[in-house]
Amino acid sequence: MNVFPVPDGDTGTNMYMTMAEGIRHIYYLNENSITEVSRVLANALIMSSKGNSGVILSQFLVDYLIN
Repeated sequence: MNVFPVPDGDTGTNMYMTMAEGIRHIYYLNENSITEVSRVLANALIMSSKGNSGVILSQFLVDYLIN
């Protein structure tokens, strides 16, 4: 996924922070429709992605969630 990583050491942190923010958005969601949960999670991942690795991860997961 991350073909040309920058050796800055924060790839794991950025991916973790992206996922944590996505999960935070659906944790208290009063909705059990998989369509709505997927929509909210996809939006949260896009809006909260951190760094290049977070953007790559969010785009990969959004494509999976929406399609």
